[in-house]
Amino acid sequence: MSFLRQVTYAFLYLFAAHAYACSCASPPGTPEEAIRRNFDSHDLVAVMEVVAIERKQVSFSWGKATDRWVRFEPHHIFKGHVYAGQQFYASLGGRGTDCEVKAKVGELWLVYATETEPISLAMCSPSGLLISHFRTLRLLFELAEPVVPGTSER
Repeated sequence: MSFLRQVTYAFLYLFAAHAYACSCASPPGTPEEAIRRNFDSHDLVAVMEVVAIERKQVSFSWGKATDRWVRFEPHHIFKGHVYAGQQFYASLGGRGTDCEVKAKVGELWLVYATETEPISLAMCSPSGLLISHFRTLRLLFELAEPVVPGTSER
C-alpha cells in the first residue's frame, strides 16, 4: 500500500471517529414557522397513546430482521379524519442502532402522517413524545381545535 493511501485512510479514520450520525439539521426559520410548516404539510396531526409494542419479522433483499412496531390509539385529532377505535402502527426499527426511537406503553405522542407516508418515528421526524412538544402543542391549539375520535365536533 502506498504511503499516500495510508495517510488518506488514517485521515479518514481519525475524522470519522468524531462523526455524529444521530443529529438532525434544524429547519430554516423560527420554531413556530417549522411547527406551521409541519402542520400544513401533513394530512394527520394527532395526540396518540402507545397501546402496545409488538415485534414483527420484516423481509429485506438481504434477508430478514425483526422490527419493533408501536400501536397507537388516537386521543385528540388536530388535523385529519379518524374513526372511533381506529389504530395506527409505526416502526421503531429495533435492529440495535443507537438512533432508534424509544417508546413505552402508556406514553402520549404527538404524531404526524400523510396519506402516502404513514407515521414516522425516525429521529428527525416531527413526531415525538408529547412531553417534549409543549411549544408545538400550544401553537396547534391556535391552529385548530382538537376533536376526540368518534365525535363530530370541531
